[in-house]
Amino acid sequence: MINYAFGLLCILIALYCDIKSREINEYIWITMIIFGLMYHIYLTFVTGNLIYITQSILGIVICFFLGYFMFLLGVGGGDGKLLIGLGALVPKYNIPISSPLGYLLSHPYLPTFPIFVLINAIFLIILIPIIVFLKNISKYKPKNIKEFFMMFIAEKHKFSDIKDKNFVVLGKDGNINIIKNVEKKEEYGDDDIVWASPEIPFVVPIFFSYILTPFIGDLIFKIIFNILA
Repeated sequence: MINYAFGLLCILIALYCDIKSREINEYIWITMIIFGLMYHIYLTFVTGNLIYITQSILGIVICFFLGYFMFLLGVGGGDGKLLIGLGALVPKYNIPISSPLGYLLSHPYLPTFPIFVLINAIFLIILIPIIVFLKNISKYKPKNIKEFFMMFIAEKHKFSDIKDKNFVVLGKDGNINIIKNVEKKEEYGDDDIVWASPEIPFVVPIFFSYILTPFIGDLIFKIIFNILA
């Protein structure tokens, strides 16, 4: 429980750094690894069981490859390093398991907890467009099919309200471009009503997933698996 609480603190700090400066400081994930290794060395010494330090080391190795794969997919390197820190710090945690994948990943030497934190974070990202759409549809109805799809990824804002914030501007009514260069904000006036989408750091869903995973385990994956089956 101590390692979980320390991990939550580190993710909170990472979340603050990423929102403020769009960068996760190196000392956060390095501290997680050092604390995680020391904690599991202590457990190994107290119990005389090498499984604890082995789980921590394997957590680092396996999460390194997962983090590198995330980087290849375009996810920020800081998020992948945060996952490596979790692999060292909380490779195992008592979570409810009820799906075939869950039982497969429950092997004693696999970092089950950080893997499901990652999986659940990905599922949470999928929910964001649904939430954005419900928020939009409660305010107005789409004028055309293009605006209908736009309602899943962006909201209408007065340009002056978002020009200095981390938003991607997709255009004005009648001139919407989903693939828009965020650096071209100067082409809009302060009074223009634009479609814009906030740039949400991946550490945000990781944070919520870290809190939810001890309670839901692989529940989201089980629901998806049952629907597809």
